[in-house]
Amino acid sequence: MSELIEKPSKLNWGTIGRALGGEPRENKIIRGASGIEHSVDLICVDDKANRVIVISSEQSPRVGALMQTDIQAAFRGTQILLTRPIAFDFASIAKKIVQQLGIMELDAQFFKSIEQANNNVVDIPANEIIRAVAAPIKMALENVEMPPLNQCLAFIQQAALIDWRGMRKRFEAAPGDVAIPLSNFLTVDSMEADRRVGICPIPLYEFSERDWDLFLTGADIEAIAERLKEMGIFQYFFPPGDQVALGLAERANVDAGLLATTIEAAPGIGHPLGTPEIIKDARKAAELIERLQDAGFLVEGELGMEATEKGSAARAIVKFRPRESFLTKLLQRLSLNLSVSPKDFMPPHA
Repeated sequence: MSELIEKPSKLNWGTIGRALGGEPRENKIIRGASGIEHSVDLICVDDKANRVIVISSEQSPRVGALMQTDIQAAFRGTQILLTRPIAFDFASIAKKIVQQLGIMELDAQFFKSIEQANNNVVDIPANEIIRAVAAPIKMALENVEMPPLNQCLAFIQQAALIDWRGMRKRFEAAPGDVAIPLSNFLTVDSMEADRRVGICPIPLYEFSERDWDLFLTGADIEAIAERLKEMGIFQYFFPPGDQVALGLAERANVDAGLLATTIEAAPGIGHPLGTPEIIKDARKAAELIERLQDAGFLVEGELGMEATEKGSAARAIVKFRPRESFLTKLLQRLSLNLSVSPKDFMPPHA
């Protein structure tokens, strides 16, 4: 009979840290070069990669980036990697409601129907859909200890996307006609701000009930690491060289030589290269690039290496995952010539 494992009521971030190859520390305060003491959720040391993984519930990616810079300045010989958990995302809820219910606003009739369903007056699919899309956020708030003030500020920041002026005009024209429009949320990517500053976001609102069982018990580190790979988080810490090559070719103008040198620089900034995802039997950067060309993923253009249509297709989903933050960080560190398109920051179509 297998030994029963008691599931804690709150997530121990050390579980995530161990899955990423680090050793958690008990201290939750880390001092930056400015002398400011930063409160964090986890400090996890990875001696092998000469890096410190910091998990912080800071509500603003910009402030988180400044905190990372401050800490990095105090630990010049060690690379600081910052990760920021995100508990809820109004945009993901809005998109699911639009996709599954085909409505673009939450009006009085909608809320009345939900109330009737809750009171067992009527049975409507919308009620179950709302519960389904809200359940992951509810689980995140229940299973993770996060500063209440930061969560309130994040709530206000996301709620600011609602067209309050349009709602007021509509109400003034027809008193009692209140509706929350969802259109402003449909093009919002809540992780984009983190990716833009090189911070790895952890979308807690994407965790399923099964995920919480896995992460809360913390018994199977390999399974946790595998789930982090599926979510595109693990690859931020161990970026696959072939995907890095495709990403750099899409976002910067570099020739094959500089592309190889840039890929090989990843371990030096605290990101040892992981297992390739496309070219399985190649390790060296130059060989990866050559094999990607042979397979039709890369082509040499007028300004440098370019991703082909096939190469861009391979990144269609990857570029919107947390792992993409590493490419931003790499480009910023090495000051490469960016060729960013506005499309790079648009969420994929459902």
